[in-house]
Amino acid sequence: MTRHSNKFGSRYKSRAEIAGGIILVLIGLKIFLEGVDIPK
Repeated sequence: MTRHSNKFGSRYKSRAEIAGGIILVLIGLKIFLEGVDIPK
């Protein structure tokens, strides 16, 4: 089982890190825009 999980992790590691980073940036941007309260 370790061999399969290691292969899976090495294959999708960079994509998962990029996706996680994008999600964090979007959440931060949403919080920032709500705090600034830009009129629509």
